[in-house]
Amino acid sequence: MMRDRAVSERYARALLELVPDDGQLDAVAQQLGDAAQAIAGNDELMAVLMNRSIEPSSRSAVLDKVLERFDVLDVVKRFVRVVDANGRLALLEGIPDVFRELVDEKLSRGRAHITTAIPLDDDRCERLRRKLSELMDKKIEIIAEVDPEIVGGVVARIGTLVIDGSVRGRLERMALELIEES
Repeated sequence: MMRDRAVSERYARALLELVPDDGQLDAVAQQLGDAAQAIAGNDELMAVLMNRSIEPSSRSAVLDKVLERFDVLDVVKRFVRVVDANGRLALLEGIPDVFRELVDEKLSRGRAHITTAIPLDDDRCERLRRKLSELMDKKIEIIAEVDPEIVGGVVARIGTLVIDGSVRGRLERMALELIEES
């Protein structure tokens, strides 16, 4: 799995270098994600595209027909063709997520997955977004979810960083401290 991630990252970095205009990065990320989902998410199509007993030119023709159905930039079509030509189509499903991470990094953006016990109103959500933006020195997009099991407070996940300000988290840390003191 780590090897797949490393290979996907190499492909995603190569695509990032192929996009000449930073203003197109979000469109490329969206189009790549849509194409990857349509191709990798179709088991029958993947069975044909991965079948090595079918002539490579026939498999490529099928892929070309699928790509032509999408209104995507040429760079996305060429990229998917290269991934296929290199025998890495099985990794196509994971490449868009890695590409989005690299785009966010390049554009100094981040996504914060916020978990609260109750839904945040718009004002609190905006204040939290501003605070996290200051903390991370990035433009932060909030992706909110509700989980009553955290009891109260907030858990924020930004990439690999986890900030646990939940009541449940505090209680768990207090319990560990009490156990260590015993």
